[in-house]
Amino acid sequence: MGVELILARSPQAKGRVERRNAVFQDRLVKELRLRNISDMAGANALLEAMFLADLNARFAVKASKDQDLHRAVPAGTVLEEVLCVQGKRVVGNDWCVRWQNRWLQIDATHGDLRLPGRKVLIKHLADGKLRVEYEGRPLGVKELSSRPQPARTRKPVVNNVRWKPGSRHPWNAGPARRAGPPPNPAPATPARGSAAEKKKKAG
Repeated sequence: MGVELILARSPQAKGRVERRNAVFQDRLVKELRLRNISDMAGANALLEAMFLADLNARFAVKASKDQDLHRAVPAGTVLEEVLCVQGKRVVGNDWCVRWQNRWLQIDATHGDLRLPGRKVLIKHLADGKLRVEYEGRPLGVKELSSRPQPARTRKPVVNNVRWKPGSRHPWNAGPARRAGPPPNPAPATPARGSAAEKKKKAG
């Protein structure tokens, strides 16, 4: 709304406010004591009936200019969304956000925004309604009755047990046992038989 907040962090900076507080803390207390008023209802009735009117008549200062300097509300400004409680929340992996023990689930039609892990702005209006925005874009939400339960997924079975060969496995045998008996090489030249054997084979 274009309103600038100027904070006064010391009594000296507040000035007028602190002097008015001193009036209520001193004169009002004495006035209540003189009238034997010691309850909240009687004190409020005294303020409305005479004390505030008398105080303003004696100490009010008329403004030097009576011109109305209020500006018109800019076009497109929705006052109910400006004058409300606002806060940012992080969207969970289930597309839900929590606001004052109320659970809101964002519509799946906003999947292109990839909202899990990002912050959205929640506006709590005066009538109790909640509105959710992301970078100025309104989001469709659905209020849940309770906290959503995470989906239960079965973990994949992974066989990560280390296999150990037995004592009789070749891997555990000594070098000589693994090598085995030496092979019989074929003779370089065939053995020559006797002349009688050759004649028998030829016949």
